[in-house]
Amino acid sequence: MLKKIYGFSILNIKILIDEKIVALWTILFPLFIALGGRMEFISRSPSSNEVVSYLSWFWAFILISSFFNGVGIQLARNKEFGLLKTFSMIAGSKYVIIIGIIVTQTVICALSLLVFTIVIGLLFHALSITLLLIPLFGLIFVFIPLSLLSIVIPFIPVRSSSISIIINILTYPLLLLAINGNQNEAIGVKILSHLNPFDIIYSIMMGISALLGLHRMDFDFPPLALLSLLIYCVIGFFAVRKLSLLSSVQR
Repeated sequence: MLKKIYGFSILNIKILIDEKIVALWTILFPLFIALGGRMEFISRSPSSNEVVSYLSWFWAFILISSFFNGVGIQLARNKEFGLLKTFSMIAGSKYVIIIGIIVTQTVICALSLLVFTIVIGLLFHALSITLLLIPLFGLIFVFIPLSLLSIVIPFIPVRSSSISIIINILTYPLLLLAINGNQNEAIGVKILSHLNPFDIIYSIMMGISALLGLHRMDFDFPPLALLSLLIYCVIGFFAVRKLSLLSSVQR
């Protein structure tokens, strides 16, 4: 089984290399937005807390975009064109294909996080081994829940090209909701915010930063964030079991 997963992971990497738009969206877009939002950090040296607080939102963007595009939409595309059924028949199980895609995307996501953090860290005069470790530890913490949650995407009964547009557009409202939710004290807003993957990943990144000693832990790590990760895993578990190999938009 491991040999089949490895083989399909290599195949999936070759497929994703050809999709340059996804790479541009995942790395270059947050890079330009991060630079444009804090140009003053280039001329002055920001504190570690300022850098981590700011970059955590962009690390969250890269993680969410990577797994939603690289796992969820990739599975939807394979399912739509009959490749999921073909690959599953060759591998002997759809689980081999799903795990292979997740492994591939985790590697690519790690590289994206490193490239982004190195470039921004150099420009903001804040690059350090600890700064590089924060998003990598965060990736280890959330890659399974995010991967499983993204498997819900192939269940959407529209073409994969349309799903891609919808998902990528929705990332902006989710990001804004997470930022505003942190500033809003209303209970209902807080609960909705903690179900938002941006808010969850931000909290995790800040917690990891505190554990690594970059700043003092001046907030309680929200139990709702951990509960949300568990909810993602449960939803994804049932999605994997129910995932059909046949397309619902093409016959």
